[in-house]
Amino acid sequence: MKKAMTSIKAIFGLLPIAVASVVGVVTFGAVQASASGGQPSRAEDTNRCTMAVPQVRATVEVRLPHASDFCEIASQALAGDVFRAPVLVNPGVLWHYSGATLSCRLRYRKTQDSMTVRQSAAACHWLLRHGRGWHTEAPVGAGTA
Repeated sequence: MKKAMTSIKAIFGLLPIAVASVVGVVTFGAVQASASGGQPSRAEDTNRCTMAVPQVRATVEVRLPHASDFCEIASQALAGDVFRAPVLVNPGVLWHYSGATLSCRLRYRKTQDSMTVRQSAAACHWLLRHGRGWHTEAPVGAGTA
């Protein structure tokens, strides 16, 4: 763990704690869901949230256990590393700007945990780079010719 923090600190400078927290929360939440068979908890509203960047009309819709906590931490890292603008957090709600372009859909391993990113390919790349076990998911209707 000490080596991981040193590497993160070397790469991200002043954001080591935020990045380590994001990776930890993403991994913890997804592993917890895997252990429970991906079943939703009773506190459904804490298992979804939306991060929004009004300046560029980008959103990240998050569906995973403790999503509200994840969004609070991830929004700070995304604000500094990706958007360089304030990121608003809407716990318990999934939404996106009308007409926003789908950038990617991410899924954690073979669980139901997912993130939908709109209007920001950079956020997709950042989330994939920092979240172990996350992969892009083919858009609905894609893959058959």
